[in-house]
Order: sequence, then C-alpha cells, then structure tokens
Amino acid sequence: MIRNIDSTDRRMKIFMMLLIVFISIGMFVNYMYFPAMPLIAKDLSVSNSIVAQSVSASFIGYALSQIFFGSISDSFGRKKSLLIGLAILIAGILLAISANSIDQLITARFIQGLGLGSTSVLYRVMLKDYFPKNLLGWAVSTITTFTALFPAFAPFLGGIILIEFTWKTLFLILLIYSVIGFIILKLYLPETLTKEERIPINTKNIIHSYACLFINKKYLKYVICIVFSYACLTLYIAATPFIYQIQFHLNSAEYGTLIIIPTLSFILGGKISAFLNKRNIQLNKIILSGAIIIFCSSLILAFAKNLQINNYLIVTGLVTIEALGISLTYINATAGMLNKLPKTSGPGVALSGFLQMAGSGIIIFGVSFMHIDSTFTLGAASGLCSFIALLAVLKIKLRFNRKIKFYKSAKKGLLKNVVQNSYY
Repeated sequence: MIRNIDSTDRRMKIFMMLLIVFISIGMFVNYMYFPAMPLIAKDLSVSNSIVAQSVSASFIGYALSQIFFGSISDSFGRKKSLLIGLAILIAGILLAISANSIDQLITARFIQGLGLGSTSVLYRVMLKDYFPKNLLGWAVSTITTFTALFPAFAPFLGGIILIEFTWKTLFLILLIYSVIGFIILKLYLPETLTKEERIPINTKNIIHSYACLFINKKYLKYVICIVFSYACLTLYIAATPFIYQIQFHLNSAEYGTLIIIPTLSFILGGKISAFLNKRNIQLNKIILSGAIIIFCSSLILAFAKNLQINNYLIVTGLVTIEALGISLTYINATAGMLNKLPKTSGPGVALSGFLQMAGSGIIIFGVSFMHIDSTFTLGAASGLCSFIALLAVLKIKLRFNRKIKFYKSAKKGLLKNVVQNSYY
C-alpha cells in the first residue's frame, strides 16, 4: 500500500498504466461492437431494435456483477477478483464468436457484461485505495482523460475492420487483446488492499453496508448524477450508429471516424476537470455546469427536424457539445461519490456501478422500442436524463450552501460569545 505519493512518483505512473490496461479491455469490448450492430441485424435477419437489446443485456450483466465483485474484493483482494472477472469475460467472447443466432449473441453479451463488471468497479475501488483524498479528484480526471481515447479509437478501428471482415472478426481481436491483458495484469498489477485491511465475507455485514448506503443522501445524490449522465453517454453511443448509417447513409468506417469528434470533447472535459480540481473549484459547480450543457444541447437535438437541422455535421456538433457536458458531470460526480466512502469502499463503488449500468440498460431497452435511429428520440431521452441529474446536483448544491451559511453564522456567534466573555 502506497500513501502520500507525489504525482511524479514512478510507481504511481506504472500503476495508472496498469489500470488503463484493464479499463481498455472493457472499453474495447463495449465500443468496438457498436459499428457492427446494423450489419449484425442484417446478417442475423432481425430488426435494429432487437440488436439494440444485446446492448441492454450487456449492461444488465455489467450491473449485476458489480455488486458481487465489489463485495468479494473487500474480502479476497482487488487483483484476484479482477482476474476472475476477466476469465468470465473471455468465456463470453468465445461464446459470441460461435453465436449463430441473436439469442446466442444476446446471451454472450450478457456473460461479457458479467465479466466487465469487475473492470468497472475495481478500477474505481483501486483508485480509492491508492490515492489520498487530495489527489483523488486529479487521479479520476487524469485516468478518465486517457481512457476516453478508447471509445474514440474502438468504433473507428471496428469500422475499418468491418470494411474487409465480418463482425465475428471483432470478437476474435477482442479475445486476443483480453488474453494478453489478463497475462500482463496477472504478472504486474499490485494488490492495493492489504490482508490486514480486508474484512471476512459476512452476509449481515454486506446487508448492513448496503443499507447504510441507501440512507446516505449525499452519496445517493452523486450516484443519481453518475447514473443519468452515463445514460446520456450510452444513449448517443447506442443511437448514433443507426442515425449515421440509416438516416444519413454513411458506412461503418465513416461513422467510426465521426464518432472520434465527441470523444475528443469528452477528453477535453477531463482536462478541464483536472484543471479546475487543481484550483479547488467546487465539484458541485462543475457538475452543475455539465448538466446544463447536456440539457441545452439535447433540447436542440430533439427538435432538430423542426429547426430544419438535417445535416450529419451539425448533429455531430450537437453530440460533441453534449459529450463535453457528460464528461464534466460524470467525472466530478464520480469523484464526489468516492469522497463520501470509507476505506472498505467495495460495496459503495459496487452499488454505484450497479445503478449506473442497470439504469443505462433499462433506459436503452425502453428506447429500443422507439425509433432508435431518430435524432428526436436521442435528444428527448438525453434531455430527460440530464434534467434529472440537474435536479440532483441542485439539491446537493443547495444543501452545501446551507451548511456554509450555518457554519459562518455559528462561527460568528462563537466569536461574539468569546468577546463578551473576555469583556466581563
């Protein structure tokens, strides 16, 4: 366990690189798949809406497994739990390679989601283990900035591969990358939770931990911001392949190239967050700004046809602005949530991850019954999600401001008593 580390520490840089390795596995498995969805629908002779349900299956598996991995990682350690998750992921990829029907593919995506849950929950828990509070916001912003490159590169790479090869080739590449990542992490990833800090598995303790989280209002408000900002991210990632390839008649490679632009905006949001965190700007102010940006851009997107916006470059611009707002909201809400957790933070991160992925999966499942290839559907759904996040952060901000006023008035009163006592 390394504490009070400096940002230039060599071991910290190696640790961050290893975190990026296992985060990237999850990112590639998720995002290389999206350009292939219209082709999968054609190849398996099913509707676009049915293929979109495979995304929901992945997210639901993702959500459920985080509760499991968050709990066992507090008892068995972070590294062992991660390797178990990656083994499940590899099994899911093998099943996808052999899938010949949409039902088999949906099952494979669900199993992949079960494995991916380990990467999502454990990188945040390991950040919490490794970094002191004063560096945690910087660490989350920095690692999010780097990992945001993968959602840009993965659809682009997927689109290029699909020009010459089938969608099953994508899963073969993912299998090779996941196996290599497994070996690297097995050999070099340090354990961040010492044996002395681990707690034995106890059903009562687990139930008590989750019960405490559900009554922690500050924690839940940050989680609401995380859930609905992430839902906005998954909505545009799930909907844009259909919008670009069906509504605007672009091919998978052209889609993969265009989607890089919003991802660069997401990276910019990470850089801005890191800059503002270093200058001690309140997290709640940054989250509020991000939620407003998402809401405004989503509103314009929803009424794009009414405003006679029927150009894929303008739509890309609106999605790019939305991605900036998502980045500001999601990154800083994550940092705020982590700051509210104790040392054995597995259940807290797991519950956050569960709600994040389950919420996104349910929202996408609901949207899949509508016209998912419509800018109105994307804008309306994102606008509603951002509005809920906006309400949550306003409540956090108002509560915080009331506390500041209370402390100031209490300090004033204390000062008055001291003056009076010293006079008499």
